[in-house]
Amino acid sequence: DRPEVGLGAAAVNAFLPMFLFISGSVNNDNLAIMLASLAIFIMILIVLKNDKKGADKSLSGRWRLIASWMLLGIVIGLGLMADYSMIYLPLCTALYVILSPHLRSVLRAFPTWLAIATTALVLSPQVLAAPDGFLSASLANILSDWTFRRLDPDATLVFIALQFVLFGPILFFVLLRTVLLGIVTSSTGSDRFLLYHSVPIIGALLFEVLFFTAKAHWAMSAFPAAAIFVTALLLRYRFQRVFFVSMGIHITMLAGILGLSVFAVHLDEVPYFDRMIGWRQFAEELNRAAALSEVNTIVLRRDSTVAEAAYYLRDTDIEILTFGRPDSNVEGADDGHWAYGDPETVLLATDRDPSAFGIPLGNADKIGEFPTQSWLSNEGTFTLYRVNPPTEAPPR
Repeated sequence: DRPEVGLGAAAVNAFLPMFLFISGSVNNDNLAIMLASLAIFIMILIVLKNDKKGADKSLSGRWRLIASWMLLGIVIGLGLMADYSMIYLPLCTALYVILSPHLRSVLRAFPTWLAIATTALVLSPQVLAAPDGFLSASLANILSDWTFRRLDPDATLVFIALQFVLFGPILFFVLLRTVLLGIVTSSTGSDRFLLYHSVPIIGALLFEVLFFTAKAHWAMSAFPAAAIFVTALLLRYRFQRVFFVSMGIHITMLAGILGLSVFAVHLDEVPYFDRMIGWRQFAEELNRAAALSEVNTIVLRRDSTVAEAAYYLRDTDIEILTFGRPDSNVEGADDGHWAYGDPETVLLATDRDPSAFGIPLGNADKIGEFPTQSWLSNEGTFTLYRVNPPTEAPPR
């Protein structure tokens, strides 16, 4: 009913500092944020619009409701494929419905289970194609760290501080103040809905980082609902100046990132920026070095390096693979073979000795080398070796 809130929340989402930062590299988090935002929008239409008296009970209205639930299942399934932190969102929805007596019938409704089945259907190709890899890269990877250890207050403080950076200093302060002081000033269900889809996620991650381990960007699925809530709160109580100051800070960050990109060649030693620059040069040098051999399959060690190289070499015939040990969490790693495939002969690109990959020095033929950024190699050089896959994994 208030278009300015929708426009303001959309602007906040578009200029979230986290969104701006990760746009500087090949990353799946941007897609996850978009899908989380779309899921929140569909949930609002389903949970709030159909909760009103006089909701459309006609046959066409029921079909539209079923279609909305199916669309929600598709979006959540795609979101889980983009980033596993998306799982927090449907869990928050379940918590909200369970704690809202007038909505508990939703748990037994046919469309709810249709949405769950749709999500499972969307995920099924990935699960069936590599069930072990799917689990090892998601639940098994998360649960493996769930062992109580000593409290880690330092990591917790860093996690909280980074939320001020990723979500924005003013917006996160308003959200924290609202929750800590219990200032939920609306009696409608909209505030509760938005808070239930943001605060529990941040709370769960705080628990994880305090006792186990968690990364700050895992909270991204909480940002869309939090953005709507904080925007509505500021505009409702006529704190437009605070809202515009916050947006000004975010736009200034964007301008700074764009401006600094002009001087990118001088930023290879600056934290974070060393991960944003130099990838095109790395991929082009890799391509030129690979041209010295008839082999078109290149194996790299780090997943991030694989992603960036694959992006810049997407129009070439080169296949980019990643190396994984059997005890690693890389999809497809099995018995020490190359992940995502097992070609007979590959080119191994590394700044390390081939023996670190379990390859005897006598079985690795050096075919070329090329310079690279210091953050990729302490020696400033990557070397290409022509090798066959190791038959056994190297010892730990």
